[in-house]
Amino acid sequence: NLLEAFYRSWLSTEQAVKGKKILVTIADEAKAKLLESVKMLHDTGYMLHATRGTHEFLQQHGIASTLLYRIDEKKEPNIATVLKSKKIDLAINIPSAIPNLDATKIRRLAIDNHIPLITNAEIAAVLLRCIVEVNLKKLEPKSWQEFIG
Repeated sequence: NLLEAFYRSWLSTEQAVKGKKILVTIADEAKAKLLESVKMLHDTGYMLHATRGTHEFLQQHGIASTLLYRIDEKKEPNIATVLKSKKIDLAINIPSAIPNLDATKIRRLAIDNHIPLITNAEIAAVLLRCIVEVNLKKLEPKSWQEFIG
């Protein structure tokens, strides 16, 4: 099915979500689109960390998250500290149409610290569904003979 095929292709890029700590920082125009997927994560025990706007949006919809302060705020827990110490297992950073230097720094820190990064709302929605719905044990590699046999 679509989720298994997508997840297999994503995993083949040597990326993986190794734990249950997810950073979500989503531009206003994409928040509603990702609400259901983020709620599924929360409901299955994932710990969400979010920037102020996303944190407030999640709270309004009954989804708990840990507020992370902006890089330039110099308060803890700070987004830079959390990313540099690799306390995040996946970063979802959906940028706004208006360029934002803080969002650019977040993406750079995620990449520099080898944290899987998703920057597209549609891909994020599918990947988050995969994380919750796809059974990884079923995705064990199979030989060609198993498919044609």
